[in-house]
Amino acid sequence: MTDAITPDQVLSYLADVDYPADKDTLVTTAERAGAPDGVLRSIRAIPPVEYRSRAEVVRSVRVDPAPGG
Repeated sequence: MTDAITPDQVLSYLADVDYPADKDTLVTTAERAGAPDGVLRSIRAIPPVEYRSRAEVVRSVRVDPAPGG
């Protein structure tokens, strides 16, 4: 069983991103921040567009539902 990936967890590794930002910037920033493989996989799976805000990233990143949710 893998650990659930939450929107807050993804965003915690993207705290240093200046928006707008493209997918490559998001991946690179998360890698530098030490994001675990699950978070990196989620970010790598998003469409290759320019993201204008953290909210747009959250809408695009596939995350697991909260435990019990």
